[in-house]
Amino acid sequence: MTKDEAKAEALRRWRELPEDERRTPDQAQVFAATLADQLDFRTMGNERKVIAAWLLRELEGNTQVQTPGQTDSEARQQRLRDQSDAA
Repeated sequence: MTKDEAKAEALRRWRELPEDERRTPDQAQVFAATLADQLDFRTMGNERKVIAAWLLRELEGNTQVQTPGQTDSEARQQRLRDQSDAA
């Protein structure tokens, strides 16, 4: 599984949880630990910490919908362009 596929799957599973089970950073950390055992993807960092970062960004409302096939870096570049256009 690629890192982008793992991110999409982690966020899909997170969003499937009842809302009251995905409200706090602690809940995100616990769920990230569970997902780290279930999702097999390559990363330079600790899988649990990478997944937790995705979930925490989602919790904070900073995750934007990516175009299918768009990588994280492409999505990040698009966000920067959108921010500079808004300024």
